[in-house]
Amino acid sequence: MRSCCGRSQATHRSAGDVAPSDDLAKSPLGFKHTLQGHARLPAKMERTLLEDILTKTNLGPKEIKDLYNRFRRIAPDGSLPFSRFCDTLGVLGMVDETFLAERLFNAFDTNGDSR
Repeated sequence: MRSCCGRSQATHRSAGDVAPSDDLAKSPLGFKHTLQGHARLPAKMERTLLEDILTKTNLGPKEIKDLYNRFRRIAPDGSLPFSRFCDTLGVLGMVDETFLAERLFNAFDTNGDSR
């Protein structure tokens, strides 16, 4: 089966493949480790992160918080495999734009782990 990027689904990690790491503990999103060793996004966005996003975007505080809460629902551990990322783009009517999907995903994948 092919994903929206044209790569096979087998090359994408599943949401259950999240492994604990020091990178997660240092995340600017404020990850917290659970007993299972997986990171989870905090229920509330840190004030410093909100202020940082406010200064870098044209979004208002409510819009940022709403987007954060939506992201927490689809990626509670803070990672999103490419296949799931494509699913969320499908909601926006961008499912056939594989080049754009890959570029957007790579922009968000700051550590290069494909999640």
